[in-house]
Amino acid sequence: MDTPTELLDHIFSFLRDDIASLRTSFSASKLLKQIAERHFYAHVKLSSQEPGNNNSHQSTTLNQIQLENLLAERPHIAPYIKSIEAAITEADIIFWKSNPSKDDTGGTVISTPQLPSLQMFCISPYDPWHHKRIVWDVIPSLLRMFWENLIRLPTIEKIAIHKITGFPVEMLDRCSKLICLSFQDVELSCALPAQSDFSVLTPITQLRHLTLFGGHEPLRTNNNWLLQGAGTDTTRVSHLSSLHFRTKNIEDFDFLNRIAGSCSRTLRELTVEIAQSPGSTSCQTSYLAESSSADPMASNLIRTEPNLDTPCLNSLGWPTTLEKI
Repeated sequence: MDTPTELLDHIFSFLRDDIASLRTSFSASKLLKQIAERHFYAHVKLSSQEPGNNNSHQSTTLNQIQLENLLAERPHIAPYIKSIEAAITEADIIFWKSNPSKDDTGGTVISTPQLPSLQMFCISPYDPWHHKRIVWDVIPSLLRMFWENLIRLPTIEKIAIHKITGFPVEMLDRCSKLICLSFQDVELSCALPAQSDFSVLTPITQLRHLTLFGGHEPLRTNNNWLLQGAGTDTTRVSHLSSLHFRTKNIEDFDFLNRIAGSCSRTLRELTVEIAQSPGSTSCQTSYLAESSSADPMASNLIRTEPNLDTPCLNSLGWPTTLEKI
């Protein structure tokens, strides 16, 4: 075949979401199979179901055992895996609650998969419309330990946790390359001796993008781990370039002010959303504000949903003159 490998790889990149076409390419030729596999296994959905009849060579939705077996049988695939999403179903939760023996590790040693290219790990309900949080301690220990090992891999740069109660925030202390972090409707826990004192946690100076979507409780009470110490304005994140913030409580703006203020020299984009009750409508307005940074090229894009009045925005410490765009 005369077509350069780089060109074929570029073409296959457009088929990354077309699993059927990529799978069909496996039988075309050895070269096409090799290239298609890079994109076929780039994103793996990690199911919590018991092993079934599905073939791990024909699907990118695998359970823990299937993933381990696949990597053992075909180790060349390991560098292709760049992101893993752990998907949890309502049936899983019912099964775990009715089978508490599944939570017993029995002294089992959980091995860490060798995934040298894994950059992103996500935990979320399989159904995006699932409104109930999943309790971390209800998830079987073997599964939790396997996920924790993935989060602690030295290559991890992005972590997204959705709808979890009791997620152990101290795990993030092991993520030395964490650049992007998203907590959406997550209630955090901390196993430190003094749960209200997070000063023993190291600053996450490398973090650049932070998303905080609140649930029913105020964000400020659930994310104090971002503050370096009680009663101080010092935060563990001081180099953010983007901050996405959603809350139902206007009182959370003081907390937002502390986070955004500590990143005033680096923050370029700030998105603020006030969540509305179900069924209500809202529109989004964007504002462009001059940055307080010494860099004249720096600017902060403030998006508000629904419309926030100028005094409310001014309470964040941003300039009083806002240009609506």
